[in-house]
Amino acid sequence: MVEEILRVENLCKKFEGMTVIDNVSISFYRGEIFTLMGQSGVGKSVFVRLILGLLSPDSGEIYFKDKNITNSSDREWIEIRKKMGMLFQNGALFDSLTVFENVSFLLDEHLKITIDEKKERVAKLLLEVGLKDIESLYPAELSGGMQKRVALARTIALNPEVVFYDEPITGLDPITASVITKLVNELNKAKKITSIIVSHDVKTSLSISDRIGLLYNGKLVAIEDTKDVAKCKNPYVDQFIKGKLTGPIKTVMEGKWEEK
Repeated sequence: MVEEILRVENLCKKFEGMTVIDNVSISFYRGEIFTLMGQSGVGKSVFVRLILGLLSPDSGEIYFKDKNITNSSDREWIEIRKKMGMLFQNGALFDSLTVFENVSFLLDEHLKITIDEKKERVAKLLLEVGLKDIESLYPAELSGGMQKRVALARTIALNPEVVFYDEPITGLDPITASVITKLVNELNKAKKITSIIVSHDVKTSLSISDRIGLLYNGKLVAIEDTKDVAKCKNPYVDQFIKGKLTGPIKTVMEGKWEEK
C-alpha cells in the first residue's frame, strides 16, 4: 500500500499582486523520487519554501503525515523541519567551518551526544556519501562535487523523512553529476526517504524519478509517472521534455514574448 507522507491542497501565493503559486494540490508518497520541473521563475522555489514553512501561503493547506502544519508556530516548525532536509543548489556550506563542523552542525543544534558519538556519526554520514578522512578540511579545499556531497551528508544528519533537492547537479561536470544522482537514488532506496527534486535537467529527471510534475505560470499543469512520459499526450509535458519552441509554453523569440 502506498503511504502518503506529504500533501498540499489548493495552495496559493502572491507577491505584490502577482500570482506565483496558483491553487496547487498534490500528494507525495513515502520513498518516492518526485521531480518538479519548469522554466526559471515559474514558482518552483517558492513552492518548496511554502512547504518548509519559510513562507506563508495566502490560502490553502499543507499536511505532513496527515497533520495540518500550515499555521504551525515557529517552535512547531523547528520540530517539523527536523524531519525535512534541504540540499541547496550551492551546497550552502559554512566556509569558516571544517567538514566535521559543517556536517555536525545540525547534531549540535538538536541532539545531546558526546564528542565521540558525534565523531562516529559524522564519519558514518560521510561514508554514506562516498567520502572518508576529510573531516579536518575546509570547503575551499574541496572540489565542487565533494562540497555537494558534504552538504548532502549534513542534510541527512537527522534522518529526515523528506529531502528537498534544489538543482542538485547544476554546475557539475557530467561524471560528478552522475555520482550525485546515484547517491540521491541510493539514499532514497536505503533510507526510504521521500525525495523532492527541483530541476531543469530533463534527461536526469526522467532517469531517476518515479514521477515528474510540471509547473507553469504558478499552476501544476501535469503530473506523470516517468514510465508513461514517452506516450504522454499532455501538450505542456511534450513541449518541455522535447524542448520544442511551439506549444502552450511561452518562449522568448527575438527579444519579446510570444505565445505559440
